Amino acid sequence: MSLRKTVMAAALSVVMLFSGCMLIPEKEKSESSEEPRPEQSSGSVSGESSASQTVSAPEPRRKSVELEKGEEYRLPFIGHALFYKSSDQLVAAVDSTGIVTAVSAGAAEITVSSDNVDIAVFSVTVTDENAVSSQPEESSAASENIITPAVWEAKAKNGAVVYMMGSIHVGDSDAQCLPDYFNAAFDLCDTLAVEIDPSDADLSVMRATLREYMYSDGTTIIDHVSAEAYTSARNILREHDLFYSSLDMYKPAIWINFLDDAVSMDAGLSGDYGVDDTVRALADARCKTIVGLEKNEDHISAYTEEDEELTELMLEEYVSEEYYDSSVEEIAGLYEKWKTGTLTAEDVTSDDSEIEELLKKAASDDELEELEHVIEMYESFTKRLVEDRNKLMTDRIEDFLKEKKAVMVVVGVAHFFGDNGIVSLLENRGYTVRRLSSEDVPALEALPKAA
Repeated sequence: MSLRKTVMAAALSVVMLFSGCMLIPEKEKSESSEEPRPEQSSGSVSGESSASQTVSAPEPRRKSVELEKGEEYRLPFIGHALFYKSSDQLVAAVDSTGIVTAVSAGAAEITVSSDNVDIAVFSVTVTDENAVSSQPEESSAASENIITPAVWEAKAKNGAVVYMMGSIHVGDSDAQCLPDYFNAAFDLCDTLAVEIDPSDADLSVMRATLREYMYSDGTTIIDHVSAEAYTSARNILREHDLFYSSLDMYKPAIWINFLDDAVSMDAGLSGDYGVDDTVRALADARCKTIVGLEKNEDHISAYTEEDEELTELMLEEYVSEEYYDSSVEEIAGLYEKWKTGTLTAEDVTSDDSEIEELLKKAASDDELEELEHVIEMYESFTKRLVEDRNKLMTDRIEDFLKEKKAVMVVVGVAHFFGDNGIVSLLENRGYTVRRLSSEDVPALEALPKAA
């Protein structure tokens, strides 16, 4: 791989991992979207039709659960996109947040569905006995976790604690199955802190935000990238039903976000199952306050006019067959590592040593000068999009600790890793940070829950 391609791949990985919450325009119907689609795309990249992106519904998971009358059980499948139904509410009742209550002796089935597709069925048996051993229940709960993403506890010397979970902005139905240690920690918090301030969701604010990403000089995207790159990008988005004519007025940063959506679709993932939305819905259902670590203007400031040259190069690289196909594999692999909590700093940060090694192989002084310019743009870009935002988020988390606020912080998982990640920044400031697991559930459940 050339140095230029290496740098572009690193920059695009940063965008995929860190900018998932950037506001993008909703898809609109237009005369352009109704044009006949090309028989073959230069982007998807093999020319497969959009039908190839359909993921067949898996057989629903089945599990047996035994409860004592009066006992509550939290389904491992919980989320804003899910619907819960009990075959007999007089035996086992279930509420809108996935909490099952054993009402009377008998048997019932709890079905979990999404978009009219059953994804899990729980066979619940309720007994009316007085003595139930708690130890087997703890062991059972640990084995019920469908996913085990990273959740951290940050503790101050004054005893104040903030909990943090690394999220991912796309997923599948498994991403709704938040683990027991997350739920136990979440129950202790009265506030959820996410990346974007919910108050910035106002329509007028969104429109003002999007204007920052539109050309204001009368040009369109076609004037800034090659005809080949534009055609390839347009065809990829058309194949995924993501293209509309007014998209031409937007700068490459917006196109890259839409291409990220296309990559996620080809990897079998969807923003409908993003963890961010799931935890927001849970916070609403449990009457918790939701605050943002950032405002939309913080995101806007991460992309500046000086990045336009870089993002134009990034778009050119994104639609190449080699990069697009590898991106599908990469995001699928990263998602699997997120689910199992096995992501490392190496997975979410660029390999500077590879760039430095290739830099030595520049064929001429002119090529070296051009590549050094690209690297300089990339380093400035990642500093604002990653390092500066990590510091801002860490400042806010430190405020929570100083004020002894009971907060669950949920931001993109990549923000936590590396020397400039949130975990290292907190540790460098004297806080103790550790990973939680199912073994911590009994101790967490013994603590006073948030009001």
